[in-house]
Amino acid sequence: MQTREILPKPVYYIESDKDRTVLIGVRVRLEYKEFDGERILRVTWYDMIKERAMTAVEIKRDGDLFAFRRSEQEGGGEYYFTPMDLEIYDNKVKDKLLSGREFDSNEAVVRGFLEAIRDGLERGE
Repeated sequence: MQTREILPKPVYYIESDKDRTVLIGVRVRLEYKEFDGERILRVTWYDMIKERAMTAVEIKRDGDLFAFRRSEQEGGGEYYFTPMDLEIYDNKVKDKLLSGREFDSNEAVVRGFLEAIRDGLERGE
């Protein structure tokens, strides 16, 4: 049995206590799979360069906020997903990007990330 759920917001800001390589999550999905009679949860997303997938041993939800604890076999750590908005982009994301564009609204920020993913996929990146 396999089920898939897509988180409601298209773009998330990601923080982790152990993983400094995370920043942006686009099209975040939860995929439940059966493996040797055990139900496994994989959290997957595009990070603007590649797709990431991690095994979660615990998840938490609070409104639009999402968090999970990663399997210790994969390195452990907590991952926190907050819907991307203009304030988060300007204060926590923009200066970490090579081409930190200017945006004037929450909608423009989200649209910019979705267009960048689409353009990258069309170029085969």
